[in-house]
Amino acid sequence: MGKKEVRLRELSLLMPAAGAVLLLVLAGWLLTGMRGRPGASVLAALTAAALFLLALFERRSVRKTRDRILAEREAEVCGKRMEHAVMLAQRARKHEERVYRLNHDIKNHLGVVYSMLEDGRNKEAELYLEKLRSELEERENGRG
Repeated sequence: MGKKEVRLRELSLLMPAAGAVLLLVLAGWLLTGMRGRPGASVLAALTAAALFLLALFERRSVRKTRDRILAEREAEVCGKRMEHAVMLAQRARKHEERVYRLNHDIKNHLGVVYSMLEDGRNKEAELYLEKLRSELEERENGRG
């Protein structure tokens, strides 16, 4: 549980506890005969109003804190998703570069073979292709 969740829990426990203390004070006043004294009803009304305001404040405070925590979590998740998307885009770009280089290399090799065949160097072209095939097999076996 993070610091924010602990703070939210503390607020959730603090407000009802304060309300209970105010209720006990009000009950004590009423039970000890404060009813007959001048201003006791005003004091009881003020205590009841304080309880109402305390409950209202508690709900608003907890709701605001909860909403802030949820917004921060959502922002964190969005940030992680964005980082993941960037990483995937970088991987895709590297893959595209490798494919481009491979195509370039294949064109060059085909050009060399074509040139050898055009000049009548068939045996040399065959050896070149054999060398190229063995290099490709070595790469494949090295990765596999």
